[in-house]
Amino acid sequence: MAARGARARSIVYQATDDPRLKTAIAEAWRGMGAGPGPAPRVAVRSSATAEDLPEASFAGQHDSFLHVTGEAGVIEACRRCFASLFTDRAIAPRTGSTISRSRCRSRSCGWWTPTTGPAGSPSPSTRRPPSPTWIVADLLSSDAARIAAGAPATIEAWGEGAAVRGRVRLVEPYGFLKISALGVEEQRVRVIIDPVDPPAAWAAVGHGYRVEAAVTVWTAGAVVRVPVSALFRDRGRWAVFRVEGGRARLRSVDIGQNNGELAEVRSGLRPGDQVVLHPGQSIADGAAIRVRDP
Repeated sequence: MAARGARARSIVYQATDDPRLKTAIAEAWRGMGAGPGPAPRVAVRSSATAEDLPEASFAGQHDSFLHVTGEAGVIEACRRCFASLFTDRAIAPRTGSTISRSRCRSRSCGWWTPTTGPAGSPSPSTRRPPSPTWIVADLLSSDAARIAAGAPATIEAWGEGAAVRGRVRLVEPYGFLKISALGVEEQRVRVIIDPVDPPAAWAAVGHGYRVEAAVTVWTAGAVVRVPVSALFRDRGRWAVFRVEGGRARLRSVDIGQNNGELAEVRSGLRPGDQVVLHPGQSIADGAAIRVRDP
C-alpha cells in the first residue's frame, strides 16, 4: 500500500504542475493580500469529498500547512495538499470500506492568517484583505466559457436591499459535476466575483448566503430587441408575428445574442414594431388580432 500510495502522490503532484492551476492559485493568493503592508501568511488545508460522508467521517486525514508565505510557497502547499489524498493515513480508512475511489476528490482551501506580535498582541502590520466578502457563483461550464476576468456583474436576491455591483476576479480553470434539483448531471465552474459598490452596500451579506449573480458577457449600443416569448421556429428559421394593420404577419428574423428574456434582432424587424407574444396554434399568417393594453 505504501508503494502504491507514493506512486499515486507522485502522479497527482506532477498533474498539478499546470500553468492554469498555478495562475488561479496565485491570483487568489494575491487577492487575499491586496492592499498596503506585508504579504499575509495563509493556512492551506484540504476539503475532500470523502472526508465527511453520511456513513463515515475521516476529517483531518489529509495534510494541512500553516503560516505559508509567498506565491511560490502557497502554490507548493496546494500541490502537496492535493497529493495528500493518497498518504498512508488517508488510504487506510478507505481500504476495505465501501467507499468508491471515484467519490474521492480533493480541493485546497486557503485562509488568511493574521500576524501577531509579542505576547500574541496584534502587530501594526496585521490587517485583513480590503474585500473580506466575495461571491462564488457556480455557473454552467457553457456559460463560464463566455466570461472573462474583469467582466461586470450584478448581485441580486441577497436580501431586501437593492442589487449591488461586482466584478469578476477569476474563472476557475477546472469544473466539477453537480446534480441539479431535478436530478440532472451538470458540469459547473466556479466564478469568483468581488464587490465594486461601497462596503455598506454589502454589509448584510455573510458567509454562505444565497444570492443570484448575473455577469455581463456582451454589450452594444443601439440594438433592436424582441422578447424571447415572441420567437418560434418556422421551416428551420426563427420567426415572429408582426402586427400590421390589425393582422398578424409572419416574418422571419435573424437572431443574435440571447439572455433568455430578450434576444437581439439583426434583421427582420425595425425599432417600434409590435409583435405577438406567446403565439398559439390558432394564430396564422394574416389572422385578425386585437392589441391589448400592457
